[in-house]
Parts: sequence; structure tokens; C-alpha cells
Amino acid sequence: MPLILLLLGCAYTVEDWWTDLARAHCDCEYDDLKRRDCVDDWMADVEASADWAACHDELAPVAREDVRAWTSDYTETCRPPASPSPQPEDPNWAEACE
Repeated sequence: MPLILLLLGCAYTVEDWWTDLARAHCDCEYDDLKRRDCVDDWMADVEASADWAACHDELAPVAREDVRAWTSDYTETCRPPASPSPQPEDPNWAEACE
């Protein structure tokens, strides 16, 4: 049982992925006082989507390492990197969540 909990705790979910992107954006757009509100607002918009309802606790369709590298590049300069944020290979990935 502890191994299962450990593995579940290490899973990178859709919620983690979208939260990482929100934090990167908000880190560059706002100071410390408004950053938390920015993330909350961003996530409220995401949480209102059908994809959130179906997928937020599913495994992310992108690699954690790719997202972390992209967000690190973004927040170092606060200019979006030349490459877009990591996206799923399958543009219809959310259809498999239900």
C-alpha cells in the first residue's frame, strides 16, 4: 500500500500541468502581492471548463520535465520561449478522460 501511495503522489496530473503554466504566467505578470490572486483567477477559468471536469485528476498528457524546462525558460526572462508550451501529441487528448 505505501508504494501505491508513493506512486500516486509522484504522478503528474492535468491539474499540475495547468497550475504550472498558470504560475509561470503569473510569476512574470505580477508582483508577490497579486501573484496568488492571478493563479487563483487563472485556475478558476480552467476549472470552469469541461476538460477540467473530465480530466483534472488524470495523468497529464505532457511530461513534467518538459513543462518544468519550459516554465523555467519563461520565468528566467519573462518572455515566452521560442517554442510553445508543451502540448499533447494528440490534440483530442481530453476525449479519453471520461
